[in-house]
Amino acid sequence: MATPKTRTVDKSSTLATLNQLVAQQEQILGPLIAISNDGNQTVLTFDAALDPPVKNAVLAAAAGASGGAPGGTHVARGEIFIAGILTDTIATRAS
Repeated sequence: MATPKTRTVDKSSTLATLNQLVAQQEQILGPLIAISNDGNQTVLTFDAALDPPVKNAVLAAAAGASGGAPGGTHVARGEIFIAGILTDTIATRAS
């Protein structure tokens, strides 16, 4: 059963900062399972019931993509703030 833990991130954070935060938090809280926003901040949700993943999830602007990166697994999709701009974003994890 999922045990969700959320972290909020300032909307001015860059994509590099968000990816660094995801990598750090996955090692503490478990795998990333959802990305969203609350209107003022980015919200990252992790599953604390699971062990940390071997490979971290990576966020990228969706730019019309319907799936994950080639050779990767789709983790989540949502609108998050990247450098202050609400952006359709996907999270993938390398296989």
